[in-house]
Formats: sequence, C-alpha cells, structure tokens
Amino acid sequence: MDKKPVKKTAKKTTSRTAGPTLKTKIIKALTGGKGPKLAALATVTPDGNPWVRTMMVHADGLTLYSATSLDSRKIGHIKNNPSVALTISLDPTDMASPYLVIDALAEILTDRKVKKAHWSKGLAEYFEGPDDPNYCILKYSPRVIEYMGGKGPEILKVK
Repeated sequence: MDKKPVKKTAKKTTSRTAGPTLKTKIIKALTGGKGPKLAALATVTPDGNPWVRTMMVHADGLTLYSATSLDSRKIGHIKNNPSVALTISLDPTDMASPYLVIDALAEILTDRKVKKAHWSKGLAEYFEGPDDPNYCILKYSPRVIEYMGGKGPEILKVK
C-alpha cells in the first residue's frame, strides 16, 4: 500500500502586541521627558587622544544639537576630526536605566536663524544673546546608535 506524503506546514505564530521599532524607541528616549538631556561628548584631540566633557543636548528625531562657544577646545577638535561619540543615560539617577551610545559626525553651525531657533534663556549665562559672535550650535548626525537596555545592546545603523 502506497502512502501519500504528508504536507507539513509551519505553525503560524502571531504577537498580540507588537513592540516599537528600535528607531521609534530611540526617538522616544531622546525626545521624551522635559528639556534637554545630559550627555558625555567625546572628541579626538590633535594628538589622537579622546577628550570627554558633559553637554546638554536636545533632539529633533535622531539628530542632536548643543550650544557651545566658538573658542572652546571642542570646536578645534571637531574642525580637525568631526567624528564624535555621545553617551546619554535615560535616567542619570539610576545606574540600571537604559542608555544610548551614539557614533556621529559633528557640524559647527553659525547661521543666525539656526542660532535663534536653538536659543534658550539658560544660555544667557554664557552668551550675550543669539547674535553673540562666539555662540554657535553643534549638530550631531548619528551614524550608529546603540540602545543598551534590559535585552542587551540593540544597534541602529542610521543612513
């Protein structure tokens, strides 16, 4: 007696709740909450050594911005090598909270409209106003973002 082959079909599984995409999760982390985020910004010195300082950054989607002085050390570093890294803890008071590590290209912006758009009252402590010739904006365009949370690192490569 000949047996007919039995067709095996893959068992379909469906998720009742689809989680957010990694990109969405990162954007929410960067733009959620009140005000700017505290970040550690690493640049490269002319002799090739890393140099880290804290900065307040704010996000527009995945792009980050911060204010600084044109005569600051970091401006010289960025002019020499625009590759930077930023680390942002999503809750700096909790060592177990998720954090982001961002590999980015930095750009120095001095356009008057850009400076006015990014001006905030807190900057008056450092600059005379948005037209201060020493005031500029740093724009960080991410290349790779690592989201480090409970699952371990999740990597987003940005085009």
